Amino acid sequence: MKHLIFSDLHANLYGLEKVLEYASSNNINKIYCLGDLIGYNSFANECVDLIKKNNIKSIKGNHECLLLGEISMDTCKTERSQNAINVTQNLITKENSAFLKDLPVEMNIEDSICVHAGFHSIYETINTFNKAQPNFNVLQKRGHKIAFFGHTHRPGVYSKKIGTENIDQIGFEKTLFLDDQNLYLINPGTCGEPRHGLPYSFIVYDDEQKSIDFEIFQLSANQMESVKKNNRKIFGTTSFKRLPNQVKEKSRKLYYKIGKIKDNFSGRSI
Repeated sequence: MKHLIFSDLHANLYGLEKVLEYASSNNINKIYCLGDLIGYNSFANECVDLIKKNNIKSIKGNHECLLLGEISMDTCKTERSQNAINVTQNLITKENSAFLKDLPVEMNIEDSICVHAGFHSIYETINTFNKAQPNFNVLQKRGHKIAFFGHTHRPGVYSKKIGTENIDQIGFEKTLFLDDQNLYLINPGTCGEPRHGLPYSFIVYDDEQKSIDFEIFQLSANQMESVKKNNRKIFGTTSFKRLPNQVKEKSRKLYYKIGKIKDNFSGRSI
């Protein structure tokens, strides 16, 4: 079976529509979301409605937990995400809020397991070998060889040969064939909120061929402007209350931009 797996949608309606368009024309059997359906962008109800309509199996991310009050807003570090959560709490329908509340924090896809960020925390970031190691330990103890995770918005794969301590980081090169002697931690990236020059992306897992296809896509200029326009309409732009934290956030982004922090990636554009 072919499983389309995406993560970190963040209420981007056009990103979700791209996923659904691909699935309908590429013989995808099932679709899965690794959490953070909402947050940052302003199409929360529209996205959750489509998730439900298309029977997309999903798990909770940290943004769902923030929205539902399951974790403290003090753990949310950016002004933009805090404001988006606060506004979305007042806009989300009761039905969609109940749907999000009922989402599990883990799920299985055949012989693999899915978590939002890692096995230890909803905020865990698996972005180094040292951070990957304890997750491999849990993966092996629980009897799985493959884990899919999101949260970092960075597509990539960590692999570890069973019986060794050697961990490799693998860049996506169109199709990756999985070795039965390895353990894998696989991140599909984000289809709603890319960062650091990375693309919108998702993956297709073929459990019979034991392969991963990495797919990237772009939104049109009109679609991107529509997201920004609706965000301004729903979330507002600035206020005296928000301004100090907005300045701090823009300074942090400028620091990363000057540093030209980007990731190397390759993939197949759709």
